[in-house]
Amino acid sequence: MKVILETDIVTGSFSGDMDGVDISSELAVLPFEHLRFDGDDIVDASAIVDWLIDGAGQKRLPAMHPGSGFQVLQCAIDDELLFENDIWRIKTDADRLAEAKVATLQAIVAVADQFTAPVLAKYPLAETNGWALKQKESEAIIAALAAGNSIADTLAKTMILKVLAAASDWNDAAVEAAAIAIMAKAAEFGAIAAMVEIMREGAIVAVAATNDLAELEVVKGQLMQSASALAVQYGLA
Repeated sequence: MKVILETDIVTGSFSGDMDGVDISSELAVLPFEHLRFDGDDIVDASAIVDWLIDGAGQKRLPAMHPGSGFQVLQCAIDDELLFENDIWRIKTDADRLAEAKVATLQAIVAVADQFTAPVLAKYPLAETNGWALKQKESEAIIAALAAGNSIADTLAKTMILKVLAAASDWNDAAVEAAAIAIMAKAAEFGAIAAMVEIMREGAIVAVAATNDLAELEVVKGQLMQSASALAVQYGLA
């Protein structure tokens, strides 16, 4: 068997009569990432600790890249590297935990989006953008009714409701009914929005309190179960 090289890095293997560097049967069973070409032979890089790290974070043999300007670093072949502050360093358990925490919070947000997407998908974006204003205008209509003031005068001061009323030729009763319906929808979606916020805020606190990956995995499972329960509670699952 022979290997395909990119200078000292092994990228593949093949069999046949084509030109290439031979690899022993003992080394052929190793992952490509554990192999390097030292200029003469394919070697097991497991015992190598002195490396040059290229711009992509690949571990290169110093003898194969003299004067390359690659970063010098002592590490094991299996060490994960992290590019930080313009240098490569060995990734620590703390780094992995921090990355996992970010990924977990993103997963929770994605779950929340899955729950609310079916609700929002029923309406055009322009309409949902006007929900807050419609709610405010509806509150003004209901307040006017409670105070015994003129619906017509209050309606004239609105932006969205007066257009809807004119288009459908609403009378005062229809305006009142529309305002009540809008407030009911606002309360319904407000409860959903509150549920999503509680889910997200709770996840931030729970995830921040974890101290290792195993604990984080348990917390993630608990958060997902809680999210599913909330979705069922609000009819979103």
